[in-house]
Amino acid sequence: MKCVIWPKLVNGINPIEIKTIEIAIQQNKYQPVKKHLRKALSIFSNREKSDYDNVIKESITAVEAMCQII
Repeated sequence: MKCVIWPKLVNGINPIEIKTIEIAIQQNKYQPVKKHLRKALSIFSNREKSDYDNVIKESITAVEAMCQII
């Protein structure tokens, strides 16, 4: 599954970071983790309304979801 959020991003994220997030989303078989990664990515991509607190919250929630699974 290809991530369609990236074309909407403005400058500020380097290609390595983009690829790392894409790989995590594509290869992750765990739905709760995917959900939080996608939400964090969606919030992060909205540069007009910066909400970094929620990006961090969703990212941490993704890690917590993975910990519950494993």
